Amino acid sequence: MPTYVVLYTLTEQARKEINNIADRMDQAKARAETTGVKVIGNYVTLGAYDLVTIVEAPDDETIARGSAAILERGNVASTTMRAFTADEWRRATKT
Repeated sequence: MPTYVVLYTLTEQARKEINNIADRMDQAKARAETTGVKVIGNYVTLGAYDLVTIVEAPDDETIARGSAAILERGNVASTTMRAFTADEWRRATKT
């Protein structure tokens, strides 16, 4: 199943309740999994992004549906990247 790395920045709305971020991450995980996205890991991070989530989804449509379920609450903005294992990359670039 394809792997995706999702980088999140908190909105001003979410920053007002920063102490509840761990609970919100658990809620977001449950919401994403109802859309067919499997959450591998959720992390609070320091630096340019506030959160990083590693997920698996069967296809781009499923990850889009999962992302929409998270984004519609207005607490985060996100950047989603497809991640390839070394073997997946070898297969993808084999000529």
